[in-house]
Amino acid sequence: MKTSLKAFSTRQWFIALCFLLVTAQTHAQLTVKEGTKNKTVATQEWVKEYVKSQLKQTTPPSTTPASPVVDARPDCAVGLTLLTVTPSKTQLEFTFHSLDVQTIDYKIKSGNVTLTSGNTGKLTSSRVYLPHSLPAGNYTLQIKATNCKSDSTTGVKPFTVISTTVPPVSPTNPDRTGTGNGKLTPIKDPLLPSVERTGNYELRYIESRPDNHLDLRISTKNGQLYLTDVGSSLRSASYTLNGWTDLENCGKLQEEPIRPYRLYHLSKFSVDVSDLKDSWRAEYADPRADYRRSELFFYVVPTSETWNPVGESPNPIGRPAAFARIPPFQLKNRLYGFEYDLRDETDQRKEELSISFNWKVQHQKLYSDVLTKYLLSLPPRADGSRRAFHDLTKNECFDFANRLQVQKIMAFDIEPGVESKWIIDYDAPNFTTNMNYVLQRLEERGAKAYNWMESPGKSVKNLTLDNAVLSPHGGYGPRNRDILKYKEAYQRLGDLKKRDNGGTIINTGFGYTGYDQNFSDSDGTGQNISPQITYLKALDATELWSRALPEKEQSYFSWAFSEFDFYRFPQNHFVEIPQYNAVVKRTDNKPLYPPGYFKDNLTLGLITAKYLFYWCPGPLGWNPTNTTTHAKEYVGKNEDGSDKFHVWTYEAGGSRPPLSDKFYAGKEAMALNSTIVAAYTFSQVQDAMDGTRTAPKFTYGRAAKDGNVPVSLTVEAITDGSWYNDAITKRQPFVVLCENHGNRALLVQDVWSRPGRFTDFEISIDGKIYPVQTEGNGLFVTKL
Repeated sequence: MKTSLKAFSTRQWFIALCFLLVTAQTHAQLTVKEGTKNKTVATQEWVKEYVKSQLKQTTPPSTTPASPVVDARPDCAVGLTLLTVTPSKTQLEFTFHSLDVQTIDYKIKSGNVTLTSGNTGKLTSSRVYLPHSLPAGNYTLQIKATNCKSDSTTGVKPFTVISTTVPPVSPTNPDRTGTGNGKLTPIKDPLLPSVERTGNYELRYIESRPDNHLDLRISTKNGQLYLTDVGSSLRSASYTLNGWTDLENCGKLQEEPIRPYRLYHLSKFSVDVSDLKDSWRAEYADPRADYRRSELFFYVVPTSETWNPVGESPNPIGRPAAFARIPPFQLKNRLYGFEYDLRDETDQRKEELSISFNWKVQHQKLYSDVLTKYLLSLPPRADGSRRAFHDLTKNECFDFANRLQVQKIMAFDIEPGVESKWIIDYDAPNFTTNMNYVLQRLEERGAKAYNWMESPGKSVKNLTLDNAVLSPHGGYGPRNRDILKYKEAYQRLGDLKKRDNGGTIINTGFGYTGYDQNFSDSDGTGQNISPQITYLKALDATELWSRALPEKEQSYFSWAFSEFDFYRFPQNHFVEIPQYNAVVKRTDNKPLYPPGYFKDNLTLGLITAKYLFYWCPGPLGWNPTNTTTHAKEYVGKNEDGSDKFHVWTYEAGGSRPPLSDKFYAGKEAMALNSTIVAAYTFSQVQDAMDGTRTAPKFTYGRAAKDGNVPVSLTVEAITDGSWYNDAITKRQPFVVLCENHGNRALLVQDVWSRPGRFTDFEISIDGKIYPVQTEGNGLFVTKL
């Protein structure tokens, strides 16, 4: 039936006209065919004519084929290949390979429907971030070069968004009276997947290989995963799983419960002695005792799973996962970062992750060369010998400080080589006086300065109580025998003797020492609580020193390697370089601190420390081809024919990459992840910080190996700050309640809990009970 324009009511006309006008405003380039003409929606007058023509039209319009458009652009030199697509809560990240592509056009499609399109603008990196958030579903990203012709088949990659929700903050937890009707919700680790699938599980190693000393197997019983080592051991052995050792028998790992989708670090050493405390015989006895050490990183997931917990792949890790998966956050009253700038990351991404050191704000390490240069500029002593640092006058100390370029934070790390040991003597009578002069002058010039390297027994950071020297670093004295003196110090702050310190910063921190050989008198055959003591002592120190020296700011100075106090390198770190069909082994393979253990410690360290500084070699690069830096095959020989210091060596086969000017992080990428996740987690509760800290009363039940929970034990409230100390001596969990201007945060941890089990808590705050369940020995953080 025909419809005339006259029969078209005023209301119908108005609706049709409004619809077309809205469409015209929404799609600026909407083109509608009218007969053989193409017209772009632009004026209301044309809309009127178009509606009129469509109402009169009784037959489909004919069309004339458009003339073919000739693409005069040159071909791209090596094409354009889309490598990876990574969705996150706020953006879509992709990486590509090309040589001469300057800008890229892109489309995001769902099936055959284009959801959005655009252009990247001028490219400065092969890593691109698109500001698009997508709901769960299956999609395709298509890219093509703008300035040259690229092959469309290499610029397409499907991807899946499982969930756009990465909870940055746990829901505000309501007060619960009585026993409550539910448990508090922790802030979720942003590196974990949003969905954890079940299926046929397999064990996957991360840049590491098992050996005959540490050889793992997994099994499943009634839905529970178990881990067993079938490797051989010497007479005494010790296993550390994610910073935990078994209080019943640390020398055995058999059917230990674990969880899927968790990053695990397992360290094992064994020594041919009858008592673990005699491990020193592997280094200092004559003859030395036989000693072996192994270290593995792994996770367990269904065979079909493509996710991994660390980076671009399990091997090589490549770019650490934190840079791809953590949503933007901002620290308000803390600064953190790394020794070197991260050259493979954009300034925008570093800004989003709130990284400050050392690209935006300088935390400068001053090494021995700056002091050597100054001392060589001075006239020698009367006998012709060179003057050392302790020989300087006050004015010369000021002169030395005046010649240094002032930075936000300046830390002295004077570790002279063999040929220049004359420059400094930490035990000299004038060393502390002269260093204080230097720090004082730098402070006057606007820097915050401290001395990182000094004689441990004479450190200006040390405190004295009843002739007992308390140090923020290392253990609690020989065999940790002074631990109760540190506990006493909380109650006798006024009796502590302090030393003259010219800086406004003191450095506490975590790392460097051998975390699993910090023995106590109670350790021995079948028991080694070194990992738990090392972890808790660092936190005990930052809490005690914040109370004893409240006028000093703290820099939580950290490195995730055991620099000393261990006797052999583990031989398990191997990195694959697929594009060269090569494998490189790490020879200078210091044991790494367990990544989760490290992350939790740094999170808690930020409660009292204003600065979090992670030392690392560098400059860092994510591509495994950067293993050429400090590789045996590139560093050359010493005059005596021996190999110069090297970190890597290439296995036979494959080809070698060209020499790089960056350093590949390898397994240290997991420590970088830990540092950034710690800052992120802290940022979610930072409004509750810098006020009061107490430990409320709680009861707890720690699950046994079989999963049964014994009768709950009660821990009374602690107000003086000594909760970490009590956690060691009483082998109990700790709870910290932080409050500031109505904001409250709760931090709960049981370092003695098996990593694959749990601990149940009921925490009493203001007459109300808050139920909590911690996962394994990990840290639970939530807002109240």
